Amino acid sequence: IKAFDDSDNLYGDTYRGMALCTLGKSALAQGDFAAARAAFKQAELHARGRNRARAVGHPFVHALCGLAETDNDPASFREACDSYNDRANFNFAWFWNCSDDSTLLALARGAAAIGETDLARKLLADAVNCGSTEAKDVRIS
Repeated sequence: IKAFDDSDNLYGDTYRGMALCTLGKSALAQGDFAAARAAFKQAELHARGRNRARAVGHPFVHALCGLAETDNDPASFREACDSYNDRANFNFAWFWNCSDDSTLLALARGAAAIGETDLARKLLADAVNCGSTEAKDVRIS
């Protein structure tokens, strides 16, 4: 992340957002909720401040869904859905690891985390239909 901050890379803001989301997802998988929350919150705030950077809408939605998973937070999930569906305030162009298939999977996981099982299943099916290979192995109970 420091390398992105120190660079003049055209896509540095997008890389930073995705790197922070990756850290958050890793921390969440390890059960370290404080670290996950910190990483997801940093990603959210970074994207809010750089909302026109290429594809930064995807890490923004991933971050909000991560907060929904970490804290069982329906408000974060709803904002993620609204931002993804509206697309007016963030750039949702395609970029490496910033695409509809992975973002729909993040939304499915966020929905499942707040108990929206039917919506989670629909979003998971949408992710598969959009080409997500990872979503094929995810089960929503």
